[in-house]
Amino acid sequence: MAEKVKAVPEGVNTITPHLSVRDAGRAIEFYQQAFGAQLAFVLNVPNGKVMHATLKVGDSRFQLGEEFGGVGTPAPATLGRSPVVLNICVENVDELFNRDIAAGAKVTVL
Repeated sequence: MAEKVKAVPEGVNTITPHLSVRDAGRAIEFYQQAFGAQLAFVLNVPNGKVMHATLKVGDSRFQLGEEFGGVGTPAPATLGRSPVVLNICVENVDELFNRDIAAGAKVTVL
C-alpha cells in the first residue's frame, strides 16, 4: 500500500509566502547575498525564467516565481509598490542591514 502523503511536508510551515517578481534569477541572487538564503528548489521554464523556486532563510521557507505578463500575480514593479512585508528576526540587525545594502537593497523612509 502506498504511503500517505503528508498535508504539511516535513520542514514546511502551514503558511508559506510566495512572491511574484520580475527577474526571479536576480531576486534569488539578492536573497542569497542579503539574507544568506539557501536555494532548496528551482523549476525553470524552457526560456530560462524561473517558474517556481523555494528558498530557506534560517528555519523559514518562502517561494518565488517570475511574473508572466498577465497570467498569475503581478510583480511589485507592475503594481508600482509592494503589498508584501517580510519580517526577519535576527540577533544582529545592523549586520543584516549592512549586508542588505551591499546586496543592492534600497532604504525607503515612509
